[in-house]
Amino acid sequence: MKAHEAIVEMFVNEDVDTIFSLTSEEIIPILSEAEDKWGNELRVVNCRHEQGAAAMADGYSRADDGIGVCIVGRGPAIAQTGTALQGANNHGSNVLYLVPETRLTATHDGKGFEQETFLRSMAGEVESVRSSDVLLSSLADVFRRIRAGDGPIAVQVPIDVLESNLSETSILEDYTTPGSGRQDARIHPDETKLEEALDAYLDSDATKAPIIIAGRGAMRSDAKEEIEQLAERMNAYLVTTLQANGYFSDHPYSLGFAGDLGTRIANKYLSETGFVFALGCSLNHHTVDKGHLLSEEANIVHVDIDPTHIGRYTDVNVGIVGDVRTTTEAFREELKSFGIDRSGEFWTDRVRRRIEDSSPMPDRSFEDQPGTVDPRDLIEALDDTLPDGRLVYSDVGHFCGWVFDGLTIDPTDRLTWLVDFLALGQGLPVGIGAALAEDDRTCVVFCGDGGLMMSLPELDTAVRHDVPMIVVVINDDALGAEYHMGKKRGYSGSVGKIRAPDFEALATDMGAEAHTVRSVDDVEAIEAELTPELSGPVIVDCRVNPEARHRTMGEMSID
Repeated sequence: MKAHEAIVEMFVNEDVDTIFSLTSEEIIPILSEAEDKWGNELRVVNCRHEQGAAAMADGYSRADDGIGVCIVGRGPAIAQTGTALQGANNHGSNVLYLVPETRLTATHDGKGFEQETFLRSMAGEVESVRSSDVLLSSLADVFRRIRAGDGPIAVQVPIDVLESNLSETSILEDYTTPGSGRQDARIHPDETKLEEALDAYLDSDATKAPIIIAGRGAMRSDAKEEIEQLAERMNAYLVTTLQANGYFSDHPYSLGFAGDLGTRIANKYLSETGFVFALGCSLNHHTVDKGHLLSEEANIVHVDIDPTHIGRYTDVNVGIVGDVRTTTEAFREELKSFGIDRSGEFWTDRVRRRIEDSSPMPDRSFEDQPGTVDPRDLIEALDDTLPDGRLVYSDVGHFCGWVFDGLTIDPTDRLTWLVDFLALGQGLPVGIGAALAEDDRTCVVFCGDGGLMMSLPELDTAVRHDVPMIVVVINDDALGAEYHMGKKRGYSGSVGKIRAPDFEALATDMGAEAHTVRSVDDVEAIEAELTPELSGPVIVDCRVNPEARHRTMGEMSID
């Protein structure tokens, strides 16, 4: 059996059903084998750019915690993927990149460069397989490591190894596919640490409501019910990170998400509290606004399944290594054993009304611009119009503040802000990958006009593969963040002004359904087109007032 044949068969055995790629000479055999022989079980998504392929594999893995697979060529092909690799690396995505490298017998390669150094720098983990004798066993180990949470991993294989006959094909005959998806063990917390957490709680200012802040780790642990039960006993207010936004949205004492883009009410109570119970979140500088949202007197208990996450960005009083759900249950039992129950102390009607009446949307006025819509009105209208059951991906840019302020995220929805490398232009390709992995929720991508222009060729990929998704372009004819930053610093802002093309015309020419929005009435007019039953991508070009500046712009730094 040829190596490329065995690789594809192993992918099938590993329950891989989608490969993201852009054909290059040395990967023609692998992709041809996948399409010609295994086409009923393997879908090959032919992208327009290697960066798009890498980003789609990342999005695919994020949507359902499966493994995303990207295969691109060596040299300049893999070099094109750098931004997407680093974003996936920073996020810890479950992605496998398969990359050829120069022949072992070659004395010169026109596509050669320090490929392994590049991959280690951007992707993180690299497995270089230089012998056909260990190719399949090495790949099997890579799949195991990714499922254990060690992704992403890049696998390099020399061209002549890919072309070789294998002597170890018996591994395929006895192969048993491991369970798909990340397998986090229910790690139990140390009893001593629970006692320390209780002491920190009892030593905190009892006149102020405690705060429970939950992140992606809490969602992954499926700990919502246990956290809400603990919150009731402590009478703690519930807060999330941005990436877990909406997790407690159906709870009357949920304050929304905290951080430099957070809701005012969440930030207010977080900055005033004397006790923070942080569950499955990093407490990074976005969440705590570089420390401004934490009082020096606050006692902080940080729970995470990964010990390297605890105290990484923020100093804490007690760190507990453990599964969020298990640890939350254990801490509630600890409180119960000491007869601690503060029910009714902070969960008052007055606070509940304050939460209900709070709005992140300020009443500031901006100079009207003919033919444009106020982004605050736009997002509120879209919130009423977009389908329920949302898988939302937001690119980075000035526009995203409006999205986070006004878009409703229910507990069954998911919001992902692609802030892992602060890179513009990842929204569309990551969203395409996510949409191809998701069957139940409607994939909605929010991006700016600048970000869309960076990844526009991949709209063709979405059209060719009938990807069901809605792409909302918040179009201010500018690099909005740079425009407002420039004006805030006393410049004209002109360097941030770049006129956008007619996205409706462009998207229509590429085969997508497209609409232009210049008013709230325009949003309401296309409601029937924005349904869960999509047959392909729908582009909504929203022309917004470029002079509308989000409340956080100018307060956030570039790092």
